[in-house]
Amino acid sequence: GRVYWQFRKKVGEEYHWCEYQLRQIDAAGYKSKVVITEKDIHGRRAINSKQLENEMIMKSLANGYRSVYLVDYKTGTYETVKPDELLFGIPEDGNYDLLLNIVEEVIPDKHQQKDFRNAFEAVALREAFLAKQENVAREYNSLLSREMNWMSIVAFPTPLVQDMENKCVLTFMDITQRKQVEAERNEKKIVVDVLSAHYEAVYFVNLSTGEFHSIKVPQKYGYIEKQYKDFSEAIGHYAKAYVAETFREMLKSFLSAEGFAKDC
Repeated sequence: GRVYWQFRKKVGEEYHWCEYQLRQIDAAGYKSKVVITEKDIHGRRAINSKQLENEMIMKSLANGYRSVYLVDYKTGTYETVKPDELLFGIPEDGNYDLLLNIVEEVIPDKHQQKDFRNAFEAVALREAFLAKQENVAREYNSLLSREMNWMSIVAFPTPLVQDMENKCVLTFMDITQRKQVEAERNEKKIVVDVLSAHYEAVYFVNLSTGEFHSIKVPQKYGYIEKQYKDFSEAIGHYAKAYVAETFREMLKSFLSAEGFAKDC
């Protein structure tokens, strides 16, 4: 329905930011025609250029990232997009090599320090992204608190927009809890959904028998597991209790052991 792009246009002796928009006309007799508009957005963009860049990047990131930096791997500088206590003490903007030094100090293992340097220095990131690598990701032990923690570091290219050609996004996240869950799962040979905290309920369904059991189920849904062994029956009861009548049969047809087995 609408296509737009921004570009620099020469106006007199200087360049201005402009925006083209193409809009479809939704009216009889005009279905195959579009309206094209051009607007000078130079003042708005000049004032908010950094803010616009940061907003664009933040929209492409999950909220789970603890710290986010915009790294120019050509000039060796960086700026902070989203700072917090994870790497407290890192300057908001500055020389990228300084940021690497500070991060390296919280990695106790010498081999991991060397790997970190090899993977995330500006030259390495530039080579990785020129080679069309989707991201550079590593996990390291860290000393971000008095106890041993785990830290995930991921760098990936920015979307292809003007003035961002030589930049990448660098993210940090504390993954200690996930590592602990993995260790528990490996030790006790139990299956735990690391993301279950985001779900109302999580079930394991046997596709052959229709039997199920829950990993996490809120109190108000507890009767499902207590009263029903067959997943399809449980969903039918759930639909009757919580779902509008119009959508009950649709829900039951989708959420059934038979349906899962067929689709999988």
